[in-house]
Amino acid sequence: MSQCRLFFDESQYATVMQRKTFEESEFKKAHDGPIGMLPWSSLHEGFFWRKLQEFVEAFVKQQCGSVDIFNSDKYQHAISYYMKSINDALVNHRTQKLTEAILQQLKRQSQSPSQDGMQAAQESNVVSRVAAMAIQLWSSDIALELGNERFSFFKMLNRFTLSEDSKELFECGGINLIKAIKRNIVTDRVQPAMLREEDDGKKGKKSEKEEEEKAIKLFFRGGSVPFEMAGFFIPGKVFRFPVFLASSCKKEVALDFALKVDTQERTLWKISSPDGCMHFKALQENALLPHEEEFLFPPYSAFRVKSNRRETIQHSSKIMHLRIICLEALADNTAPDAQNVPTAPRY
Repeated sequence: MSQCRLFFDESQYATVMQRKTFEESEFKKAHDGPIGMLPWSSLHEGFFWRKLQEFVEAFVKQQCGSVDIFNSDKYQHAISYYMKSINDALVNHRTQKLTEAILQQLKRQSQSPSQDGMQAAQESNVVSRVAAMAIQLWSSDIALELGNERFSFFKMLNRFTLSEDSKELFECGGINLIKAIKRNIVTDRVQPAMLREEDDGKKGKKSEKEEEEKAIKLFFRGGSVPFEMAGFFIPGKVFRFPVFLASSCKKEVALDFALKVDTQERTLWKISSPDGCMHFKALQENALLPHEEEFLFPPYSAFRVKSNRRETIQHSSKIMHLRIICLEALADNTAPDAQNVPTAPRY
């Protein structure tokens, strides 16, 4: 295996690809606005399906660019068929064990001395079903077919979050669906610290080597980054990804995805996550495709670039020329060093 380390400067990163920061984005406005701040107690399965229908219709309208095309039998049939297929898949996947597991998790996260116990349990029961459905929807490979293009839900949602002029999609259920998914993967900011203190008290102080081994979790993501955008990822830079970032603890899974890319700019992301990271979680317990062992970071998660290099490796009896970009996830997206940082380019 040969490798060649590459160094970049900002001049290689085209200014036309620069994006708004998280603080300036339409995403944050919707996330923190009236639509995004609907109380979880108001959510139910009917609300979920209504928002999904609104979002899919708004997405198709944006893709069509014409009301007449949108209203055609072909596109209306495509929407109806997609919604029916998703509904069938989610209903078949739902089990009592899954619902109970998520319910218990959300009960633990929502416990508060100021809440009435029965009301909290009822609210968690409603939210657990919606949250489970959101993750199952994200992990589904069922696609909406529009002409020659196929859009799975995660592709629709990430294309939506990448667009900086998708106000209508935010207002048509997009931000509600995003927050339903985030509820599965974002950790309460009080509980982790308390748990670590309890663990330290019970088990005693760990050695430096034990702490390092516990602190680092490594994940992989396969894809591509065009050469003209690779200069953005300069070692030491802190930035945010504007989309849901899916990864796997299996390197082979990520390499399989990279191998599918029809370009010489195949990329393997290596993402290390510190112990106590508050904004990622494994999805295989709730996912429709558990074999991928997917770990998910929400939109606008913050990372630090550790390295950016080229390598040539062998995978599945094929020689792959890869760009290897190593990232470190910041433990908390609200930390001071994650504020007003650049946003990764769209590609």
